[in-house]
Amino acid sequence: MARKSDRTLLGVVFVLIGGLLLAAALFLPWYSTGIPTGSGGFSDTSSFYLGLPWSDGTVRYSCTGGSCSSATSYSDASLTSTGELAAVTLMLVNAAGALGVIVGALGLRFRWNSEQAPRMLGLAVTALVLGIVATELFALTIQFGFGGPWSSFWGSGMRNSMTGAYSYSWGPSTGWYLSNAAAIASLAGVVLLARQGRHSVESVPAAAPVELPPVPAPSSPALSPSPPHEGGPSRPPPRRIVRVALGGIVATVLVVVAANVALGTNAACSVTFAGQGWGIDYGGHYPSWDQSIAWNPSGSFTEFVGGSFTDTVYLTSMDYRSHNITSVTVALPFSLSSVSPSLPIVIGPGGSVTITLTVRMPPAAGTYWMMGGITTD
Repeated sequence: MARKSDRTLLGVVFVLIGGLLLAAALFLPWYSTGIPTGSGGFSDTSSFYLGLPWSDGTVRYSCTGGSCSSATSYSDASLTSTGELAAVTLMLVNAAGALGVIVGALGLRFRWNSEQAPRMLGLAVTALVLGIVATELFALTIQFGFGGPWSSFWGSGMRNSMTGAYSYSWGPSTGWYLSNAAAIASLAGVVLLARQGRHSVESVPAAAPVELPPVPAPSSPALSPSPPHEGGPSRPPPRRIVRVALGGIVATVLVVVAANVALGTNAACSVTFAGQGWGIDYGGHYPSWDQSIAWNPSGSFTEFVGGSFTDTVYLTSMDYRSHNITSVTVALPFSLSSVSPSLPIVIGPGGSVTITLTVRMPPAAGTYWMMGGITTD
């Protein structure tokens, strides 16, 4: 059987490992989104670090087969809400890591004194709870920090482009996984310290009762002497401390899980329109006639699964002949509910036309890019 001092030392070492893992997680990405390398040799990855919203380097890009910026801040990337989440998580991780290192330093300093275990237990429990809250808070809210584009904490989907469909994935990165490893190490340390704290108090022998000579009866009740104190020095019962600490941990985990289920249900009902692109099919005629095309909305927004939105396409002809627009389509999983004005649409020499579309959102949650096509003669 391990000695009590060995159990105390092992407990503080586990807590120290948890604090050091959290310190390492501060320098690693916690989340990433990206396009894996496809047949065209192009890949794109965005990595998100903990930090203040305006700190450069908290958002980093890497790509192959093309050009991309290397690093920026959450504010410059128009991800202010995500930056605020990264800042809150940063503070929680800093606090948890610092407490873990303090417990480790105290434990190594008093490694042969098992009496210190109950005193270090409170700090270790606080570090554990802060670490768990930081990890789960990040997992709960990162998808909403982006404005609601993700249907889950991790996953993948498909997007369309002018060159075809491509896969797109998102999920936690090295720093987040490292924070989970830190929580496991800290929990092991807390359990060891809690057991040691219990044995430390239970092993204190009770002092023998002290026999005093008889005392004459007092003339007044107010002068009655106190009965002699039996037993050793009083100390807060560690079992109660351990139960309260473990109860707090369990309550925190249950609240986080319940919130995750509730928020995840809301996230699964939303679709994010990431943008759109349009192309023109000239019906096999060559040369094609000169034109310009624009559309609105040009940015991203969030809608419920199966909902609809109004899209507007502006087409201007710079040709000396008239042309007929015979077809307007959008690629799946989007679908058209209506086209106004009705087809065919005539666009005269040097003229322009505004096409108003009612587009139905995809039937499944996720982030989508819409591609549309216009066919003319």
